[in-house]
Amino acid sequence: MSQQSALRRIFSLRSPYPYLAAATAGLSWWTSVVLSGVNVQKAHSGIFKAVMFHLRHDPTAKQLLGTDITYDAKRDHSVEGDVNMQKGRADFRFGVQGSEGRAEVRFRGSGKGDNWTSEVFTVVTPEGKTVEY
Repeated sequence: MSQQSALRRIFSLRSPYPYLAAATAGLSWWTSVVLSGVNVQKAHSGIFKAVMFHLRHDPTAKQLLGTDITYDAKRDHSVEGDVNMQKGRADFRFGVQGSEGRAEVRFRGSGKGDNWTSEVFTVVTPEGKTVEY
């Protein structure tokens, strides 16, 4: 059997391989869309926005990271962890970038509405400098 006839058999309409390849590509695309949507929901939650507001206006964070402290999902990794506003629980970490450097933010807390209590709220730079709130 020649290599050409084997390729014809693999790529024929009766072969399951083209359909398996299309199904795999479709499933991969669907998975990436769902995971991206979940990350967007976390990054737009009220508690995430409150943590970012605190970082942008805190003198210690400004001294550590500089001005213009931002989170960018394309540059920084996704928001890892859980944010459940209905149950009043949040436990997440994410990367931020300022004009002077980068850091990882970790937050764990509980609350309802605008009243949240933080159990863990730290900012850690790659050099190991840590700020606890």
